[in-house]
Amino acid sequence: MVTCTAAGAVHVWDRDDDTDTVRDDAPGPWRQSSSWAAHENGACTSIAFAPSEFGQCVCTCGTDGSVRVWREAPLVPLGASGQAASHAAAAAATAADEGTYEWVLVGDLRDARGAVEHCDFAPAAFGLALVTGGADGVVRFHRPRNALQCLDWELTNEFEALDPGARVSCLRWRVPTAADELRNGADDDDDKTGPRDKIPQAIAVGFAWSDKSDARVLTFDEGNNRWVGACVFYQDCLPVTDLAWAPNADASPAGAAETIACAVAAEVLVFRVFGLGE
Repeated sequence: MVTCTAAGAVHVWDRDDDTDTVRDDAPGPWRQSSSWAAHENGACTSIAFAPSEFGQCVCTCGTDGSVRVWREAPLVPLGASGQAASHAAAAAATAADEGTYEWVLVGDLRDARGAVEHCDFAPAAFGLALVTGGADGVVRFHRPRNALQCLDWELTNEFEALDPGARVSCLRWRVPTAADELRNGADDDDDKTGPRDKIPQAIAVGFAWSDKSDARVLTFDEGNNRWVGACVFYQDCLPVTDLAWAPNADASPAGAAETIACAVAAEVLVFRVFGLGE
């Protein structure tokens, strides 16, 4: 688990499941394995883990406008001998017990023109990719040239609301499910145009202005290599402060409707969104 603070610090916590200290199969206590100053000139506003397929990798955002990607230092140096690897592993375990395990900065992105307040990694099915948003109202997409080592991050795409003065109030990537593949297979069996029926990469984003707010779905247009607005499903004066996609387990051709829950003030609003695969 990772947490971030208004002082710009990041803390990493590991749960101790040592059978010598845990009784009756109860979850073990959390202990801090590492901490560091991720943003020296501002608060750390958001943090996210990358999918585990890409190792231990986190992204942090700050009020200083920076987006930083951190990777857990390798447990054992590449090419180390057996004895050296054993010593390195023991040293790493000791560092984790002392809360000093090392994380390495592998990406420092400074494209934003204001505080960056939200970040989310893409589902593993879409590769190692990152989306961010904040005070300047621009949704930015980044990928590393070297996904194996999470290095050489670059800006790959942007989306900006047409009305000026917006800020991004929240964002969340849609996670594909096994039902997507089953539904697409059913479409193909019915001699439908398969690619047109498939749900593309999708992100739900909240935008807020001084006098209005909305929430919309962006989808990725592979033919033109850009993100486009698919629909606006919420419009009001109160901003959406968080949102979540419901897992879609309906594998039938009629099950392509998506459910999105939004936090607005003290309420939770639930929306059904249709036609993302058209």
